[in-house]
Amino acid sequence: MSTDGTIIGLTGISQDLRSPDMHHSDFSMIGVLLSHVKENLSQPPTIKELSQLACLTPYQLDRRIHRLFGLTTGQWVLKQRLDLARHQLLGTDIPIAEIALNVGYSDQSTFARQFRKTAGFTPSGFRQVRTEKRKI
Repeated sequence: MSTDGTIIGLTGISQDLRSPDMHHSDFSMIGVLLSHVKENLSQPPTIKELSQLACLTPYQLDRRIHRLFGLTTGQWVLKQRLDLARHQLLGTDIPIAEIALNVGYSDQSTFARQFRKTAGFTPSGFRQVRTEKRKI
């Protein structure tokens, strides 16, 4: 902040996600579950549903996901949803409302808020900035 109180910059903290150890026993145990989530992002399952599918308690599932990815189960599912959205925004001309549905948001404004919170841009702004960078 400047001396007159105006904002002159922003800062943030990020954490690099590590790649999962595919040979870790936790990975083989929940590999089917991970595939299930990625194949069903238009209707993302709840943590309770995922834990039942994995035959684990929600706490046990969360611990295993956290060991593999450094994220909670909910964070990991959200990351999968937004990764697919980013991919579709960059690689297709699919309307944003349809992308929102593809990643499990029935409300485009909720999708836009969540996307902006994690990516720093609205979906349309993200698509526009990336398109402009490709032209340069």
